[in-house]
Amino acid sequence: MYQMVYTSKASEDILIDSERHISNILDKAKKNNLDMSVTGLLIYNSGYFLQLLEGSKESVNKIYQKIAKDQRHSTIKVILKQEANSRIFENWAMASCNLDIVSDHHFFKNEKAKKILQSCLEGEIVDEFKILDLFEFFRINYK
Repeated sequence: MYQMVYTSKASEDILIDSERHISNILDKAKKNNLDMSVTGLLIYNSGYFLQLLEGSKESVNKIYQKIAKDQRHSTIKVILKQEANSRIFENWAMASCNLDIVSDHHFFKNEKAKKILQSCLEGEIVDEFKILDLFEFFRINYK
């Protein structure tokens, strides 16, 4: 099992209508991920993406290469690559959370999670355990 986390900046088109564009991204991601046995979570917040991909190293790298070429992203930076014992999102081809439209999410009540996300999106170096804790937080609290 292999995990990769990256951040990226959304294109101007996405900023104009994030809900519609993210829905389109997720529809394609779910199909591609199911075909390649990849799971994960896509978080969108104020023009930035943070995504966890998990599966075989080959499959995760193939999907990441497609993402890296996608014009809807820029400033893509991998912040975590590692072997793992298990998946965090084992039953979700691609979970998502658009924090711009979800105002009552548990995330907004958790200062630690907010700080970790902000640090990731600002390109700061973040401990891998904190990054994985953030995704674990979303798995537990996301319904």
